[in-house]
This record gives sequence, C-alpha cells and structure tokens, in this order.
Amino acid sequence: MKKPNPYHLPGAPGLTCHLSTPKVTMGHGALSQLGALPGGRIALVLDAYLMDSPLLQTLTGQTLAGQEYRIICGVKDEPSFAAIDPYIPVIREFAPTQIVAIGGGSTMDTAKALWAFYERPELTWDTLTGGTPLPAFPGKAVLIAVPTTSGTGAEATGAAVYKRYDGTKALLIDGAIRPGQVFLDFDLLSSLPKKVVANAGVDALAHVIGAMSVESANPMDKMICTQVALSILQNLPRSYLTADPQARDMMHVCAYLAGDEINNAGGGLEHKLDMFAKAYHIPHGEIIGIFLPYTMLYLLPENHYLPLAEQLGIPGGSPEEKQRALVGRIWEMYDLLGMPKTIRDAGVPEQEFLDKLPEYIEMVKAIGHIYWIRGFRGDDSLRDLYLQAYYGINEEDLK
Repeated sequence: MKKPNPYHLPGAPGLTCHLSTPKVTMGHGALSQLGALPGGRIALVLDAYLMDSPLLQTLTGQTLAGQEYRIICGVKDEPSFAAIDPYIPVIREFAPTQIVAIGGGSTMDTAKALWAFYERPELTWDTLTGGTPLPAFPGKAVLIAVPTTSGTGAEATGAAVYKRYDGTKALLIDGAIRPGQVFLDFDLLSSLPKKVVANAGVDALAHVIGAMSVESANPMDKMICTQVALSILQNLPRSYLTADPQARDMMHVCAYLAGDEINNAGGGLEHKLDMFAKAYHIPHGEIIGIFLPYTMLYLLPENHYLPLAEQLGIPGGSPEEKQRALVGRIWEMYDLLGMPKTIRDAGVPEQEFLDKLPEYIEMVKAIGHIYWIRGFRGDDSLRDLYLQAYYGINEEDLK
C-alpha cells in the first residue's frame, strides 16, 4: 500500500522544496575547529575503532582541552534498540549542549537516537520509529557530525535505520534528527581500508542515481545528482586503486552531497530491497551496489539516467542504448573494485534465498516506499527483479 511521501510538502503532493544544508566545515584539519565550539558540555559518540586511536588522544588532549566532555559510547555494530538502550540514561544524566558523532553511518544513527531521547524524554522506540512526525526539540543540544567514511551520507540526513528487538528493520525519517553542523576532515581518509572505500563509494553512487528515480525528485535534485554521480564515477576508481588524495577528498564531498540528496528526494529502488541482507552480514554498500544496476535496467524506459550517460559521453543510437552502456560501465568499475555483481556471488545460499523470497517481498511491500519510485511496475514485478539480482544477466544483453 502506498503511504504518503514525506519528501512532498504536506497537503501539496505535487510540490517539493530543497532544504538548505547544515553548516559544513571542510578541508584538511577541519576537526581542529571543534575546539572553537562555544562553552558547554560535549557528549562524544564515537566509532569503537577510535577508542584507542591517536585521533582520540589528539581530540581529548588538544582539540577539546579546556572543554567539558564525556565519551558516551563506542559504537561497535549496526545500531539496534538493545545496543542503544544502556546509553540513553547516560546522555540524559550528562546533559550536553553539543553532541559530537565521529564515525560511520552506525555512529551517526546511534547519535541521532540518543539526541532524540535526550531532547524528548517522553519518546519511546515505538513513537520514535512509528512513522508519525516527531515533536519539536526544545534545543537542549546541537548534533555535530564528523564522518570518517565516504558513503553513507548519514551526516547530511534526517534519517536513520535501526534493528528492533526482534531483529527487524526500523526506519526513521524526520527533519528533527538532522545534524546541525558537519565537519568534513580530509585528513581522516588516508588510512581507509580498500573494502570500505569500495563499499562506501558505491553506496554514495547508489544514493544519487537512485534519487533520480524518486517521484519527489525535482529538477534541482536531478541536476545535483547527475553531477555528483559523474564525479563519483571519475574519482572512486582512483580513490580505491591508488589512494589518490585528491580523489579521496572529492569522494568525501560527494558522499555528503549524496546524503543531502537522500534527505531532499529520498532513496531509490535499490535501497528498498536490501532488508534480508543483514541476516547474511552482507555490508550495506555491497548489497546496495548489487541491486543498483538491476534496478537501473528495470527503470530504463523512464530515461532517469540519460543525462548522466550523455554527460559521460557514452555513445548509443537511442536513449536505451546509452543507459544500458552506462550500466555496463558501472559493472566495469565493479570489476576494478572487486565488487560482487549478484546476490549469489555475495554468498547467499540459493535454496534458502528462494524459500524466503516471498517473505522478503512482503516486507518490502509493507514498508511501502517502493511505490514512490517513478516507473515501478507493481508488486508482481518484484519477484523477477529479485531473481535477476540473484542470478545475474548475460552482460551481452547490454551491448
């Protein structure tokens, strides 16, 4: 069943708006500017790998010297209700005026939940993720996001994903939890593992290519998405293969802008189909990357991707040929990145996948976000789309 699209203006489904971005400080050494925060109490929500890192020593020993701060938690895994619960009373007791989240998407989503429960103590997980608008925050604290990877875009969005107590997925979309400031420090990128570069970069690419197909994407969104996708396709291979510093800097900015577009238009079809992957511990960027080309082929008649193909100079005698060649180019990049091209290649057992496929389809239908995609051909098309992503297609069909 189609639900109201929160990216449209309330009561005016034909109208959209483009939200301004938070204040973004970017460049080498941007993190040092945290020392200029106004006086108060700073709550630190950190990726667990930072807990014994030189970065934390510099942050606490120099950058925040003289400031009152407390490390609230180190985030080890994907955020869940059970994992976050113990830290809710901790942040309430500390009563911060700034919450600084440093890490990847899981760290950002954890900080967003802690911020919400601190600002509005009456909230429960049911009310937080129940789909109704959150009450306005009284402004006890500002959330400041410092991403250490280039892909999730969580630093730019009022969205978060959590695992419920029963293991199912809970999605929160609300402008109230969008960070108020972002620091993009290019110095944090030099030691990123290659697998993280690949998965995060493909996730960012999927954000902007997917957003082109959402019914709420307006001409401004599509223009930004096209340019960001172009830059990712140019810079991600160099960032992965040679750790080119300029390419990594560009990918960090691209990831932020891709997140900003998710915040303004919403996620594409590839981001609606991935819920089963958590049970197999497939990284988010990897499973999204698998789905992206198949969803592009599925939506090909809509010509969502034609401007990108033309800006890349991809030849073809028709819009369809150009877009198919674009998909082929993305798969060529996957070969460079060592990315799997099918769900089977990602290690999901065949019979288990086939047995549970009806369950996966029902979960997707229940959430309802598939119905916001321009060109979605109905529930009956989902099975074939999943099977194509599992088994792959003959790449000769792209030529």
